[in-house]
Amino acid sequence: MYCKKARGHASLRLKRSGGFTLIEAMIALTILAVGILAIGAMQLSGIRGNGFAADLSEATAVTQQQIETLFATSEDSTHYAALANGNDTVIGARGTTFTRTWTVAKPTPDYATITVTTTWNDVGWRAPRTVTLTTVRTRS
Repeated sequence: MYCKKARGHASLRLKRSGGFTLIEAMIALTILAVGILAIGAMQLSGIRGNGFAADLSEATAVTQQQIETLFATSEDSTHYAALANGNDTVIGARGTTFTRTWTVAKPTPDYATITVTTTWNDVGWRAPRTVTLTTVRTRS
């Protein structure tokens, strides 16, 4: 653009356009990239959390199922006397391997304390997990 100076001579002046500089664009892209990475990390954490919740629900159900089995086999006096400690392995619907261990404590002939512990390895968090349920069974 040409402008006139006070003396009347024409000179060439550069006028700044309304766009962004390269540095401003790179800073904006860096901030955007950090935000997208944070969202990706949140998604991964959410997926892991959902997997853990599914395994925890299934482990609780497997544990409760064993307690119900022990209750059903101890309906009469002869089976009540036969209640004993034990363990087994169950494969869950998602392919998770659950190990159940149960202990039966009979402090008196009239009732038993049954504790069932279920353990599994949580793949998403790479840690062993445990669910323990305890109940009391009286002789019928």
